[in-house]
Amino acid sequence: MIVGRRRRASDPPRSVASRYPSRWRRTNPTGRRDSPPKRRHLTAAGRAGTLLRHRTNPRHRPASASPRSATLPHPLIIVAAAYLAILAAWYGIVAPWLRRGPRGEVALGAVWQLTRIYARLRHRLQVTGREHLPTGDADHDGLIVVANHTSAVDPILLQARSRFWIRWMMADDMMIPSLAWAWRLQRIIPVDRTSGDSRALKEAIRHVRDGGCVGVFPEARLVQPPGEIRPFLTGVGLLVARTRKPVLLAWISGTPPTRDMKAALMARSHARVHWIGRFDFAGERDPAVITERLRAEIARVSGWSLNDEPLPMGEPLAPPGSRSVLQ
Repeated sequence: MIVGRRRRASDPPRSVASRYPSRWRRTNPTGRRDSPPKRRHLTAAGRAGTLLRHRTNPRHRPASASPRSATLPHPLIIVAAAYLAILAAWYGIVAPWLRRGPRGEVALGAVWQLTRIYARLRHRLQVTGREHLPTGDADHDGLIVVANHTSAVDPILLQARSRFWIRWMMADDMMIPSLAWAWRLQRIIPVDRTSGDSRALKEAIRHVRDGGCVGVFPEARLVQPPGEIRPFLTGVGLLVARTRKPVLLAWISGTPPTRDMKAALMARSHARVHWIGRFDFAGERDPAVITERLRAEIARVSGWSLNDEPLPMGEPLAPPGSRSVLQ
């Protein structure tokens, strides 16, 4: 202990001196070093009081709250939690949203949602007469969709705003093999235009009688430039007469003015689909009469002229008879 001298500002704090006695030991004038103060031996009660004062200090922070001492969950727990969250989002939100489309299937619903986005952004599709459309596949007991044919995107535009599934009849020489997965998913009915094969018509009749919907383009060719109605093939009248199911008639306009399928898919347009209405031919058995009445109705609503000159056969995109793409 130093006697006769006041504490200086340069002297270390007492707390530091008591914590590190060997470092802050000072020498008195006699040359003897002061020994550090002896620590008291705390009793159990003293130690409890010291711990209580330490924990009640506002600056005290528990060790568990320190970021250095905080431990992260095990990686497997994080992966399992993420997997469960993805499953919950899929089965609770995504899958029900996709099943709102045709047939109530997830895969077909995903394609249908992409079709809606594509038709809206790429072709600025406008649809009128939607009050004539069924609200779903259960809202009709067999239906035949008939429309004029102006572009390769016509089936996409007709299906984009329809919540019921339309199974299309398509020329087999227009079915590109690289899109075989799409033809299988849509269950396209291939039509051989080079022969008198009636398998496509029989399949369409069976599907409609079973309560399904079949889409037909009776002109059987792309009419370019648009603005006229070419002759309808009598096969559509035969389909209606055999099934005795109503016809949902549509008029398409504003599509890309090209015969090329890839160019039509990539081109921009302001397409319009007008659903004219439902027509019942249950009392008519003559296919020719049914065919001409459908053609005249589209011409009346559209204002387009009737051209009785048949369309020439276009250049095939796939080899004729390529039904193997659906097998």
